[in-house]
Amino acid sequence: MHDNKPEWDTIPAVVKEDPFLSKATVDDLIALKMLRRHPMNETMQKSPEENLRLVKPFVEARGGCIDSFDQVVEAFRHEAKGAKIKKPSHIFLIVGESYSQPYFDPAFADLHIADEGKKLMADVHTASIHTALSAGIISRPSIVSLMLGIFDAGLELNEREAFWQGTVPTSLPLQLRRLGYETNYWYGGSLANGNFGHFAPACGFDHAYSAIDICDPKAPRSWVGVYDHIFLNKAADMITQRTDDVPQFHFIYTTSNHGPYKMPLHDLGFDGDKIMKVGQDVLDEKIIPKVLGTFWYSDRAINQFIQEMKKAYPDSLFIVTGDHGFQCSELQHTSFMKREYTFRELHSPVLMFHHPELDKASLAENIIGGHMNILPTLFELIAPAGFTYYSLFHSLTEPISQCVTPYHWANLQAIGACHEAYYQPLTAQSGADVRQGAAPYDDICDAEKSLTAYLLQHPELLQPVDALLRR
Repeated sequence: MHDNKPEWDTIPAVVKEDPFLSKATVDDLIALKMLRRHPMNETMQKSPEENLRLVKPFVEARGGCIDSFDQVVEAFRHEAKGAKIKKPSHIFLIVGESYSQPYFDPAFADLHIADEGKKLMADVHTASIHTALSAGIISRPSIVSLMLGIFDAGLELNEREAFWQGTVPTSLPLQLRRLGYETNYWYGGSLANGNFGHFAPACGFDHAYSAIDICDPKAPRSWVGVYDHIFLNKAADMITQRTDDVPQFHFIYTTSNHGPYKMPLHDLGFDGDKIMKVGQDVLDEKIIPKVLGTFWYSDRAINQFIQEMKKAYPDSLFIVTGDHGFQCSELQHTSFMKREYTFRELHSPVLMFHHPELDKASLAENIIGGHMNILPTLFELIAPAGFTYYSLFHSLTEPISQCVTPYHWANLQAIGACHEAYYQPLTAQSGADVRQGAAPYDDICDAEKSLTAYLLQHPELLQPVDALLRR
């Protein structure tokens, strides 16, 4: 339970930033229990040769071969077809903690907890994906995957010292620097949590900012970090104080929509009785207004920031998503829901692109996609013809028929979990609406995990940012 965990923010930064002491803050007995419960990742138990064999069909399907790592990388080489929008002065990739698609769906409309986000989604200049898959099912693997352009696959690459020294050609901030962008990472908590103070610069970010450092030391905090609206207001102030004309990319990750849901929501403007149009039994379940009210609060904070940045920089490109899906399990079987969440509702984050030159058809009418489609979509939107970029996946500006992660998959008809013998239609209305059948993409799932494991087994393949920029 989050209530019983030590407060990370109370640990001095000098301790958290040390690779040994940051781990030593965990009690030895607890550490041993964690070790027993989390054996070595199955992929890492395979030999490098076996992992490379599993990667082979994934690479060969893209016209490449695996005789060397450079040839593997070459299989994921793309040439941009030509910019579809004028190069933005500012690009914002906003990842909201647990910012989930279902609460934007008509079935959940009476909750009114995503009304500000819905306004952005309804805008004529916003293109969105109906069913998106996150790169991880918890926060850090998703964030790391979005940064690196390869799946973290549960291997905690941000905690690996090899990734504090070098990175891979698929890195998003690295490739944006080749287009002339200054790259910035803004985190609503402490960069020491997860060693992102080491990982983000090595991944290619010019600057990494922690809400704990940039906000007032007395700023109110939830369990994970500074309240979203305070963090985002400070980030907005620092961004708008810039007077140069250097193009900027901002990767912004919020934290408030996270347990244990103890924020003073009434003081922050949330009144469940007035906002949510639901039965009294829903309101009387104490945890439901706390959980959904926190979503409401974060939705407002994110979209107020977007509107402020739109006013300051009208040509901005906004990419908005969540780190993973989100559920309020207590909502199931109340008078409001009367059913279980579907697989899509459990795992689909929001995914939308907004820019003055985009429209509803800008994403080729795709209904599925995922985090790993963001990188190629971004370059196909802004890069000049012939610009070379590296991506495991294709752009959403082209038709997409399948999306596969190390955890789940979706195609135009169904959605399911890797290595599971069941799935659900994309149109499922209940968690009980299950179909039987072998998972169709297990080979791709295994290849994605094995590619990451192979890199960990050969850390010499990682290169410093400066060396990759000279390639």
